[in-house]
Amino acid sequence: YALFSYKEKNNTDHCLKSVLITFLVFSFFSYPSEVFPLEILFISIIGMMKSKTIKTFTISNSTKYIIRSIAFIFIVCISIGSYHIYHKTFTTIIRIVDKNKISEDTYSQLSQLYPLFRYNSQLMYIYSKSSLEDYPLNTKLQILQTAARIAPNSELYIKLGDFWKQKKDFPQAEAYYQTAAAMIPHHITPSYKLFQLYIEEGNINAATNMGNYLLKQPIKKKGTKALRMEAEVLEFLHKEKNIKRTQ
Repeated sequence: YALFSYKEKNNTDHCLKSVLITFLVFSFFSYPSEVFPLEILFISIIGMMKSKTIKTFTISNSTKYIIRSIAFIFIVCISIGSYHIYHKTFTTIIRIVDKNKISEDTYSQLSQLYPLFRYNSQLMYIYSKSSLEDYPLNTKLQILQTAARIAPNSELYIKLGDFWKQKKDFPQAEAYYQTAAAMIPHHITPSYKLFQLYIEEGNINAATNMGNYLLKQPIKKKGTKALRMEAEVLEFLHKEKNIKRTQ
């Protein structure tokens, strides 16, 4: 709306409009809203762009002082409160990660804080990775889905696939694994998860096709984990080949 309604009058106006267009184009290829300084930049650009004057009124200097003081106190209180919530949440989650287990008190504490930090992408990403095995299934799904909405990545979609696989909902699990594979084509884990899913499902043809695809899949860095996956796939394919020969 600002791009079409904002009329340029000088070089500063042209510059602001150009920066806004650049920011919007950049948003198609990355996640600038995850970087706090870039969020501030976007707000600043919009704030500096002149808008149409609808009505003007004058206020006294004392009123200006009072309004500014109230706004300043309000911002400081909100900032301190937010910092307290996020710091408490972060330290609690890190404690869970270190102990690799969640107690009832910690779970209760995080459940109370959850509505306050669930829209913070960084905290939700860490929270979704911490001791989900100890959570009830419905709670686990809620955490993973919320985290995936605000910070979608391959690892979270794999975890969602694991959740539906555990619930024996194979079509849902397959959909999440396929999405995870599409996010990072050179990531071997989603393909391996699909391979395992097809075996558990009893779909040997799909498992064989996925196994052959996995072995040909280009990998940036092949570590011990990837080698073990490939070894398991090779063993399965060799076994299936022998079975077909005997038949």
